[in-house]
Amino acid sequence: MTFKNHSSNILVYGAPKSGTTLTLRLLDSQYILSHPTEVKIKDFDYLISKIRSRNINDQIKNKFFNMGKKKLNQTELKFLNKKIFYIKNLNDYILLTLDLFKMIYGIKKKKRYLIKEVGGNPNKIISDFFSVSPKGLVVAVVRNPVNTSYALFDHYKKTNFNQFKIFKSVAKNFINNYLLLKECRKRKNDSRFYIFSYEKIIENPSLFFKDCFKFNIIPKKTKQKITQNGLPYKVDTASVKRSSHKVFRKKLNLKKFNKFERIFVKLLSLIFKNTVNDIKNSINNSKNTFLKIS
Repeated sequence: MTFKNHSSNILVYGAPKSGTTLTLRLLDSQYILSHPTEVKIKDFDYLISKIRSRNINDQIKNKFFNMGKKKLNQTELKFLNKKIFYIKNLNDYILLTLDLFKMIYGIKKKKRYLIKEVGGNPNKIISDFFSVSPKGLVVAVVRNPVNTSYALFDHYKKTNFNQFKIFKSVAKNFINNYLLLKECRKRKNDSRFYIFSYEKIIENPSLFFKDCFKFNIIPKKTKQKITQNGLPYKVDTASVKRSSHKVFRKKLNLKKFNKFERIFVKLLSLIFKNTVNDIKNSINNSKNTFLKIS
């Protein structure tokens, strides 16, 4: 069994702090789309092990099914308790997530669902998505790994992470970026796979929307009124730059990062430099890369 209305579901995928949330919000600005926040495909094996051992507590339920809320309420937990032990595979998990999402937000009509995932093994996550949604679409968001690393340092400094854990997470994320680029090269001619550059989305959001309409990521059958530049009236492209991450909004100010952080990012970029450049050149020559990656 695959997704109901599976041909219209979309997976937005990228490394952490690479622009997946921004891309999701842009696509969701169209009233025909709706998203159940981040679906943790990469952690599904952990969830299924807990289900099989009947060791499911409220903390795990909120981790996998919170729909962007801090906590599920008693009605939502009761609904989840009836269904959760029937999950046998990834398809069951995503269908239950969508059912819960519809219940929480009172959605009655069928909509095109946006599913977001970050990090993990790109090959496994994308393959898993296509296995349950063979006619679905993947929107891969690629950002310059150096910019992503600095954005992560900026993000983790506001948390209680210790220094070792922060450096480990940044390195892990850099490798995830590299693996995603390799996956983009592998799937660059797959008609279900679309590659967008975060930097280019920020630079010119109008092009992003035009490509989404042109290639039916946002269906043309929508009844929205279109402006002279080919965009729907509802699209507020000016807000895109305002909502982009502050590390990217201005030129990177390396002075705000300490010496060890700068050296660490430089070392990571040097290790992968030649390979990443070769992959980027290959991807940019693909017919599925709509906004060239830098």
